[in-house]
This record gives sequence, C-alpha cells and structure tokens, in this order.
Amino acid sequence: MVQTPGVATPYCDVYDESGREKLPNGLDRRVIGYFTSWRTGANDQPRYLASDIPWDKISHINYAFAHVDGDDKVSVNAAAQGNAATDMTWPGVAGAEMDPTLDYTGHFNLLAKYKKANPGV
Repeated sequence: MVQTPGVATPYCDVYDESGREKLPNGLDRRVIGYFTSWRTGANDQPRYLASDIPWDKISHINYAFAHVDGDDKVSVNAAAQGNAATDMTWPGVAGAEMDPTLDYTGHFNLLAKYKKANPGV
C-alpha cells in the first residue's frame, strides 16, 4: 500500500502491503455479524450474547443500535439503569461471566472480553 509521506495513520495497519484488508480466521472476504442490543433474554424473549457469536467465522461485528445526537455525539444511553449495553449481567449463563477488570457490565463488557480473545475481529 502506498504511504503518504510524513503521515503515519495506525488504521492502515489493517491492510497488507498490497492494500488489501487483513482478515481474521483465514477469511478471504468480510463476514459481518449483526449484533442486536435488545436480545437480552428479558421478558421471556430469546437471548443472544457475545458468547453466542461464532467468533471463528466472522471478521466484523455491527452493533445495533447507538444514537447520534445533533452534536455528533454517539451514545447508547449508558446512564440508564439496566441498560443492555453497559448495565446488565446474566448470572448462571455459561460464557456470560463479566470481565471484572472493566468498570461496566452488559453487552459491551462481554464484547470487550471476547474481542480480547479474538483480536482479529
């Protein structure tokens, strides 16, 4: 990939010397998993957690949903009690044990935990 003289952009580390995106898990194309914040298991609805993602078969995760306000600030309403992204736990669910090193819980805790174990995704 051709570099701009004097510019060192870290995001370019995701490309190989031919300019192609480096993909994990031996993939030759992007495989994007759509992850919904509302699949928590609440109200007798089916749950789908980060532990359910087939991490060895995907390259990216598209998290739904976040909000972009008029000042271009992104949020998931993290301050709300019981927020699925940052304030839920799933006691007794295998693979859904929270990473205690993080100061938040919820989907973001589990996604961060599994991202550490699957850094290419």
